[in-house]
Amino acid sequence: MSKKNERFGGVVVAFIAILALLLAPSFLPISCAAAAGTCSTGGSVSIPSNPTQTASTMGEAVGIAQDYLKALNNPNLAIDEVIEFRENFEVIYADTITGIGAFAITILKPGADPLVFDPSGYPKPEQGPYSIWNTRFGPASFASRQVYNGIVDANTAEAVAQGYLDQNIPGAKVRDVHPFYGFFSVKIVKDGTVYGIMSVNAYTRAVIYHDWQIGYVQTIVLRNK
Repeated sequence: MSKKNERFGGVVVAFIAILALLLAPSFLPISCAAAAGTCSTGGSVSIPSNPTQTASTMGEAVGIAQDYLKALNNPNLAIDEVIEFRENFEVIYADTITGIGAFAITILKPGADPLVFDPSGYPKPEQGPYSIWNTRFGPASFASRQVYNGIVDANTAEAVAQGYLDQNIPGAKVRDVHPFYGFFSVKIVKDGTVYGIMSVNAYTRAVIYHDWQIGYVQTIVLRNK
């Protein structure tokens, strides 16, 4: 390679390195990620202080969920619903500006399976699509600061989900399709009761079945309350 080409190659490498730094994800904490400019950048999320906090009843779970929301100090978030399963509670938070689901946290019950859940009992953002596919309140948020909705609509997500169920859980049906930023959360029913939850990616149509959410017990809806 000639010295001229070497110099040109060096300039290209340097340019790519600088571009990578400029485009690197600058994650915003949940407390500062809401729209409409009401939250400033920087700062951090304040987590409830008890690192081993678990819940045995729906009432206890709702109390923890409310404390978690207060600690986030974000006026654009609200509790949508709390779903109880055999070993844990799923708390779904919504963006009050758009009405779209924001994220979810998991609250464990005492004695939850340590092979499935972090045994610390620490209320934390839920695993799976709520974290990896979330384009506004998760690690994927750097990919799109202004456009948060995917190319798949709710009807398509329902069809994709039902196709998965027909192949993998015969007799199961889609009941509710709820939009989140970057994906749809889908409730599944079978034999007249809630069977579980799955998610459909709003860009790729990929499916994740929430196999950590088993043994449905009950749901309490808190939106608009």
